[in-house]
Amino acid sequence: MQPQLMQERQPYVRFEERAMEVRDANGLLSAKLVDFAIITPVGTKDVHEKVVSEWFTQMKQLERMERWNPEWTARFKEMHRIWKETNSVPLNGSPVANWPLLSKAQVSLLKGANVLTIEDLAQANEESIGRLGMGGRNLVQLAKNWIEASGSGAATLAARNVALENTNQALREKIEELNLLVGALELKLAARAAHEQGTTPPISMVDSHTLRANQADAADKDLDKILG
Repeated sequence: MQPQLMQERQPYVRFEERAMEVRDANGLLSAKLVDFAIITPVGTKDVHEKVVSEWFTQMKQLERMERWNPEWTARFKEMHRIWKETNSVPLNGSPVANWPLLSKAQVSLLKGANVLTIEDLAQANEESIGRLGMGGRNLVQLAKNWIEASGSGAATLAARNVALENTNQALREKIEELNLLVGALELKLAARAAHEQGTTPPISMVDSHTLRANQADAADKDLDKILG
């Protein structure tokens, strides 16, 4: 099957090196390593496999027939060169996996639908949107808004705001953990002092906060190390 004509977005491609049997001029068989391209159109589960050298030749033929974008040929050749040097293939666009506006579940959803970049999501066709489920159109619109805003710097600002909020949330959670540790420490110190004096600590000291902290196994282990 030949590469498809002038799609809106170029297909995803990964490369593999496979051993193939070849016959020399004397008819003897030997193994030869051959580069293969595994091609998947954006938003589909279809997979096409091509010998890289043959695929590049097909591209040139299709270019002369004006059925193939010459820019894609140059990109794929560069991707193949990078793969040969690094054993990895870069995406043509901004990876959805690094998009701060998406949840982990949404990233997983997009990967499952074979939509791997924000640009591909913005240009998703009806088939791709259908694979994304009920929230598909909202995600497509979000991607379009992001790309449109990126030219004015609003997308960068939005990303910074999201990252800042994530950092603040992490700090709040850390402070809560420290508060639990402090509360548990105060309770143990009060209990130790009462034990040494042969008295019972006031009930008011055993509030709900320190009780919850006292029940945290991890906190107890840390405190035991401190108190000896």
